[in-house]
Amino acid sequence: MKSAVIDSAKSLGAVLSTARTVAGLTQERAAALSAVPRAYVSALETGKDTMALERLFRLLQAYGAEMRVEIREAP
Repeated sequence: MKSAVIDSAKSLGAVLSTARTVAGLTQERAAALSAVPRAYVSALETGKDTMALERLFRLLQAYGAEMRVEIREAP
């Protein structure tokens, strides 16, 4: 199991890309399974910052908190 701290849109994108790869999914399949456009998956994985993400990371910083993701190995 891999673990990573998420503190920016860029680090979120890197973790999402890794998790998708570990799961053996293409962006197209991941998008279909999660009912979101493939372009959205791509934007997140490339670290595109949005107002919502910017606000989320500012709040985490203000709270002295961190977001951590654990990636399980594919079954």
